[in-house]
Amino acid sequence: MSKVLSELPAGAIEHLRCPNVVIVSTLGPDGKQAIELLSWVWPMDATTVRLVISPHTPGGHNLRANGVATLQLLDRDMAYEVRGTARLVKESCESVRFPEAMYDLAVEAVRGNMFPATHLVGPVPYARDAGTEELHRQLDEAMYNEIWATPVQSAA
Repeated sequence: MSKVLSELPAGAIEHLRCPNVVIVSTLGPDGKQAIELLSWVWPMDATTVRLVISPHTPGGHNLRANGVATLQLLDRDMAYEVRGTARLVKESCESVRFPEAMYDLAVEAVRGNMFPATHLVGPVPYARDAGTEELHRQLDEAMYNEIWATPVQSAA
């Protein structure tokens, strides 16, 4: 078992500052997990990760209900599980025309979770569909500007 940290290590912060897919697992009121892929994720600091998720997905419903979330970060020579509790920052993001909610995940525990004598050789590969590159560039620019401009809310 690997050492459990109380904040994001430098490698995880750098990973989250690059275009990547992040896996988020949430827990429903019925005890069932929902798994979502997110791309609008940003480390506000070593103890807070900002997430943008559709409020209409199972994960969006679960975050709203209880805030319980686990992120899985995968990249070259890196596999981290990040556990925490998310709190709603914005019910509706203004930078896009479709429903997205913004949450701050308070990092409670981080552990490496790769099995012994193995390593990942790269990030989770993904690509934008042909012809959508400019639209995605505009959406990413608008959303990240909103993420950066929105202050972190102190824990209640």
